[in-house]
Amino acid sequence: MKTKIIAVLVLLVIAALLGSCTRNAPDLIMSPKIQTVDNINQHLKLEVWAHTGSGVVQDATVSLNERLIGSKLPVKFDTTSSPGKYLVKINKSGFMEYRENIDVTPPISASDTSRSFFIDGVLVPIASVGSDSGALAIKLQDGLSAQVIVKATEGDTVINGTYALIEVVLKSGNYSVDIKRPQYKSWGTLALVEKGTYTNIVVPYLDLAPIGAVAPTIEQFVVTPDSITVGSTAVLSWKVKEATAIRIDQGIGTVSAQGNQNVSPSMTTIYTLTAESAGGTVSKPVVLKVGNTSVPKPTIEQFVVTPDSITVGSTAVLSWKVKEATAIRIDQGIGTVSAQGNQNVSPSMTTIYTLTAESAGGTVS
Repeated sequence: MKTKIIAVLVLLVIAALLGSCTRNAPDLIMSPKIQTVDNINQHLKLEVWAHTGSGVVQDATVSLNERLIGSKLPVKFDTTSSPGKYLVKINKSGFMEYRENIDVTPPISASDTSRSFFIDGVLVPIASVGSDSGALAIKLQDGLSAQVIVKATEGDTVINGTYALIEVVLKSGNYSVDIKRPQYKSWGTLALVEKGTYTNIVVPYLDLAPIGAVAPTIEQFVVTPDSITVGSTAVLSWKVKEATAIRIDQGIGTVSAQGNQNVSPSMTTIYTLTAESAGGTVSKPVVLKVGNTSVPKPTIEQFVVTPDSITVGSTAVLSWKVKEATAIRIDQGIGTVSAQGNQNVSPSMTTIYTLTAESAGGTVS
């Protein structure tokens, strides 16, 4: 069974850069491709600004679905567009690429033909994060706190707390984001974090749940074993409560509240279960690795950070011990390390450090 060990170092001061995040409500940032939901065009008005910790930025480029729309900020852009999701990117040399989605909704009447968006991007120096990491920011549009749960595709919880606003550095990969607040519908999405990028998710205003409505609960969603060779079979198992609709991607489709499904992919695959009800939507991903399992995997006996909470400018110590590995590395710019050691760290924001160990038998992290 794969072992997942992540050292999380929490800073007591959230970056002030997030104070002026976008005032519109984008959906999940996943792809620059437009997802048309209606053939009726809308008048799209977009105004884009950006700032760093030292003030407003002017020399940056802005693109909309990979099309350059400005090379000097602020950018004010008007166009006619089909309803759908559009990806806005802000780029400046030496800084992480800022990404945010806008959702151009279909008109609800003959006069409802205009959509306006204001984006104030946060530009973070690339040097402040590791070479294989990105930043994820989550902000609740209504400004009120809620339970924020962020999980990696392997199922490990990297964030679980009450926030109205949070910013964290994560290793590149896919993450599930779930927002819960008593008496409101739960809200969930998947986030793709890529190296050198700053992904901003603004959670839309949460809807009040109907009286007595209960959000679904995914009690179990696992794959056994979690690593196979090509041609072998693994089993997805799940158990869900209080859901009116349940589905699994990768071509599986609608499923019952409890069941099993044999899967035999030819490459490493992420399966995501999504459950819906009047009380909201929740999702959970699992990853099935496909490769050579004839040789034992490495063992991470220890990976900790001491202390696990510091103030900006202070120092913590990462400590680790690994066996049966031919290559060991730690992200966030630390790089290749020996089988046992210590490393002082002093990040400028809440940071997740991931140790990865490899051998002919596989990879664990």
